[in-house]
Amino acid sequence: TRKSITGLVFYFAGAAIYYKTKFQNNISHSSTEAEFIAACDAGKAALYLRSIFDDIGVPQHEATIILEDNTCALMMANAKQPTRRTKHMDVRYFAIQDWAEEDLLLLEQIGTTNNNADSFTKALPRTLFYKHCLATQQKVIRLYNPCH
Repeated sequence: TRKSITGLVFYFAGAAIYYKTKFQNNISHSSTEAEFIAACDAGKAALYLRSIFDDIGVPQHEATIILEDNTCALMMANAKQPTRRTKHMDVRYFAIQDWAEEDLLLLEQIGTTNNNADSFTKALPRTLFYKHCLATQQKVIRLYNPCH
């Protein structure tokens, strides 16, 4: 298929608490467009998780950090409006700009070799794949210690 794959993972207290992999609904014209759409999906998931944490009495007072490895997608998300090269994209994806402006989300750069969500979206060299798998599945911090 020519559709891009969105992959994302969220951590809380060092443990992966939410992950998602899915084909995007449309065919992207570039990797930047596909990454921007994935960042918007990550933003929606972050807002959903923020509401759950708020409901259980653990409100988040600072912006949720979304890590993005595509520099151009990061620049698009931090821009104040669509450019002439992005006018063909559906307006709903630009909601991420509003969320960033409202300080609900903070988009930051991450190197591709450190992007754990890459293991959900593409074939990786074995060592990098195992590195990401360990980071997403076995990075658990003990929050409760009955001995103390």
